[in-house]
Amino acid sequence: MRKKTKTIGVDLDSTLIKMTVFGKAANELGLTYTDKDALDWNQSNMPDDMKRRILEMFNDATIMCDQAEPIEGTQAKIREWTDAGHHIVLITARGPKLHQSTVEMLGRLYPEIKDINFVDFSESKIDTIIIKNVQLYLDDAPHGVIDAMSLHIPTILISNKFTKYNWKVRHHPKLHAIVKNLGDVTNDMINI
Repeated sequence: MRKKTKTIGVDLDSTLIKMTVFGKAANELGLTYTDKDALDWNQSNMPDDMKRRILEMFNDATIMCDQAEPIEGTQAKIREWTDAGHHIVLITARGPKLHQSTVEMLGRLYPEIKDINFVDFSESKIDTIIIKNVQLYLDDAPHGVIDAMSLHIPTILISNKFTKYNWKVRHHPKLHAIVKNLGDVTNDMINI
């Protein structure tokens, strides 16, 4: 009997690659904030100068793509899934200035991912999830997780001790699973 393959939707920042802009911005400005201090995606608890610098960094291809580092275990997991026949759909909220650099970075770090989709920062990923017929979704952002769960798609939250902004959805009754990183996703979590 052949295993059933899935279309697996994955986010990029803080799901596949390390998000380092909070710490870098704080360091540049002589502040002591870390990535763990961000309580929401809009950095509402950060000083205005830090918010401005973070937004600048979000559009800097050198920081967001050239210096990007994979989260440990994610490259092996993506390879494992594609080797098993699963289709990986990447859905990321990155501005047009980063599109080409992001595609190049993914080719370097995750060459197995060919289906790359961009949404605007203020746009939901729901339409892409529907169009791509995603059957399992993984994200660290609370709004992305809630959007996928609203479509009744099994959803896995990436949440760890290095982030706090998504802790409020950890107890959502519709979550399929919570893992520290994508590398912790088991075959049982996929084969539902």
